[in-house]
Amino acid sequence: MQQVLSLIFCEGNLWPIRHLPNWIRAPRIEHISFSSLLAQWDTTRPPLLTTHLCAKALAPALMKSKTRVVYMARNPKDVLVSFYHFQRIANFLPDPSSFQDFMDEFLEGTVFYGSWFDHMKGWLSLQKNLNMLLMTYEEMHQEPRGTIQKLSDFLQHPLGPEEKDLIMRHCSFSFMSGVVNYSLVSKEIMDQNRGKFLRKGVVGNWKEHFTPEHNEKFNAVYKAKIGDFGLRLPWTMD
Repeated sequence: MQQVLSLIFCEGNLWPIRHLPNWIRAPRIEHISFSSLLAQWDTTRPPLLTTHLCAKALAPALMKSKTRVVYMARNPKDVLVSFYHFQRIANFLPDPSSFQDFMDEFLEGTVFYGSWFDHMKGWLSLQKNLNMLLMTYEEMHQEPRGTIQKLSDFLQHPLGPEEKDLIMRHCSFSFMSGVVNYSLVSKEIMDQNRGKFLRKGVVGNWKEHFTPEHNEKFNAVYKAKIGDFGLRLPWTMD
């Protein structure tokens, strides 16, 4: 999503896409000093910020602003697997002792940034209060051109056919794995000898990791926490 949004606003200038890491193009709110950021911000472009923070941390300020919020969701089973592999290479996080233990922590909400279930419900409960668009990884994967159009409409940033083609080429997994791969991050922070930041880029990889027992346990928690929330999401839990 960071790559797609950067491309939507790049106006055909690919220099930032090819030469600036995405943490500069779309800095993470919890990692930056706003005083220094504002001093160097390009006021000709709309600010593009990223965060993993929960809704209660940002909602009071967002409700008083004209900010457009794109909330990116994904099948929580794939989130779990992706998070597990990320934590294995992230030296600033504890090394997960086993996939089973990490799943237990994920379901209990004791992983970094807390409960996925609470995060989802917190943000989506604000859809009527914020100028917010819900997007999913599955939708981007299955209908990338339609996703680009939806984002373009939401951001009121019209795109022509050539611009859409450009975005399609430069947000492909093959392009991003060579450019947007966090290779500039030091080994002390992220050891990619133990795995890749951009690992597979597919939908449904959880099926290669879950046992039937894992699946039954996860589905029970999902049903208890999300089942009655009224969400219509493009994934199944089987």
